[in-house]
Amino acid sequence: FVGTAATAIVALPLRRVAVQAFDRPVWVGMALIVTGLIVAATKFLPGGTASEGGTTWRQSALVGLAQGMAIFPGLSRSGMTIAVGLGGGLERSWAARFSFLLSVPAIAAVTVVEMVETRSVMAAVGNGLGLASIAGGLAAGITGYFVLQVVIKTVSSNIFHRFAWYCVPLGILVVVLVSGGR
Repeated sequence: FVGTAATAIVALPLRRVAVQAFDRPVWVGMALIVTGLIVAATKFLPGGTASEGGTTWRQSALVGLAQGMAIFPGLSRSGMTIAVGLGGGLERSWAARFSFLLSVPAIAAVTVVEMVETRSVMAAVGNGLGLASIAGGLAAGITGYFVLQVVIKTVSSNIFHRFAWYCVPLGILVVVLVSGGR
């Protein structure tokens, strides 16, 4: 609850600005670089001893605030929350699991808001959209479960920082291409 409340405190006021950032690819590229640097820093974060039963309100709030900042395109939600969790003293595998648990209410809330805001479009499309949404949700849930297992292993093995090798070059490529007028 604390992490979700902290997410809302940050994300709700920034929502319109974050949506506008999708129209500015250079911002997305820079955010990917920031994500890469934050994820790279996890190599030097030993993680703590706080596990599921020992997570403090402060730790939950900090991870929730990080999730709220990840409303901006290019900032990895899981990268931000795992890095802040490790820096805040969460045990490595718990930081990964907590990150994903914290995503559930946030994703559910965003889904409901988007459905309400686009209800007229959804009504015009008809039943096909509902079936496609259910199929997509099931596929995302199943895929997400397996990805969570991989992320827990990479965070626990202290190799999560390797994802920076994806984020930083991609961010630089986006900034270069956009700056070059593409």
